[in-house]
Amino acid sequence: HAVLVAPAGSGIAVFADLKGKTVALARNNGANRRLFRLLAAQAGLQEADVVIDTGRHQELRGALDHGRVQAVFAVGPASGRLLAD
Repeated sequence: HAVLVAPAGSGIAVFADLKGKTVALARNNGANRRLFRLLAAQAGLQEADVVIDTGRHQELRGALDHGRVQAVFAVGPASGRLLAD
């Protein structure tokens, strides 16, 4: 599983909407970063178009809830926890 989570009303519905935004990814998870880069490129985004903020899985939702990032992208078990919160 992979999810892109953004608050309602953020204007983020698809990867292309991430241009100019800060997105949280799980630290030390190469799968997250590789898949994020692939999907971003398919949406026409360059690496410089998005600011990446990394943290531990359990920190990602808090970063979103406190406005440090505008979206969270997660792969694997963390994706289910993000949706459950």
